[in-house]
Amino acid sequence: MSTESNKTTSRRFQEEFNNRHWDECARLLAPGFVTYQPGAPGPLNAEAFIQIGQMFATAFPDLRVTIQDQIAENDRVATRLSFSGTHRADFQGIPATNRIIDVNGVVIDRYVDDKIAEHWALFDAMELMQQLGVMPAPQTA
Repeated sequence: MSTESNKTTSRRFQEEFNNRHWDECARLLAPGFVTYQPGAPGPLNAEAFIQIGQMFATAFPDLRVTIQDQIAENDRVATRLSFSGTHRADFQGIPATNRIIDVNGVVIDRYVDDKIAEHWALFDAMELMQQLGVMPAPQTA
């Protein structure tokens, strides 16, 4: 499995996510897949990972993930991305605000046999809450 093949799989996963093709997303995950998500109590399996995607897509129906940059080495791909959309439905107990969010993040995926075996996601959850208007923005000096 080449680094280019892994990058292609990473890009395909984001395309399938943007198109809400959940079964295709799941097919790109290796048996025994685990993900590490901000705020999660520990590693999550493939089913929980897809459910997180569906939760975001329900709350932000126009949500789009845009890949900004990718770096691959050996069996890993690091992707800098942004996700943006309009908050139209309940999200983690927050009623729809109709605010547009645009949040940056980084994901690191480890590949086995051209499939994603491990997924680490990092994004600024505080920035997301500020953009939704449920947390004050930091004061400027």
